[in-house]
Amino acid sequence: MEWLLAITGIVVGFGLKLLFDSLKAPKLAIQSVSAPFQMIEPLRVGTPRPSGGYNYLAYRVRVRNKRRRFFNVAAESCIAWLDLDSGQEPYQLSWVGELDSVTINVEDQREIDLCAINEVDRGIISPTERGYFHPFPRVIGYAGQTLNRKVRVTCRNGKRAVTNVSIQANSSMKLEIVLSAPEELRSKFSSMLRRWIIDK
Repeated sequence: MEWLLAITGIVVGFGLKLLFDSLKAPKLAIQSVSAPFQMIEPLRVGTPRPSGGYNYLAYRVRVRNKRRRFFNVAAESCIAWLDLDSGQEPYQLSWVGELDSVTINVEDQREIDLCAINEVDRGIISPTERGYFHPFPRVIGYAGQTLNRKVRVTCRNGKRAVTNVSIQANSSMKLEIVLSAPEELRSKFSSMLRRWIIDK
């Protein structure tokens, strides 16, 4: 009988720890796309790959650490990724300031450098984790293509945030970037809504 009580105590304790960890974990949200801004590639002269001087129209994505009901904790070591259908593997992105990771305090927000379009050759680039031009722009597509997949942000002490993203150049050669909830979240919400309607 004592061994049964001991096992029950261990299981209950483990369950309470999981619940506590879930309640105190930060809640990240990928919220919106910034207005475009001008960016100029630095000139590289006398290198094996001379380049630079191009104008880009660049875009950022805002990420917020939302306030929770019981516990409020900073999101530590946040890392941003871009998963594209056309990419062989996820691209790690940089945060503003050419940072590979950041800590986001409660009710605070930080921005990811998402992508930019070259105003000359219409190439669409994304940064590495060290920024757009370290070492060189990473081309992920061109005007005329629609780039689809996901932006995700992970943190050391909480769940990841994920959103669908669609990137496409319009007729004025600005990028139209649309963020939307992943299909699984939309399906879950629709199912909950249907049950609520039926219960009513």
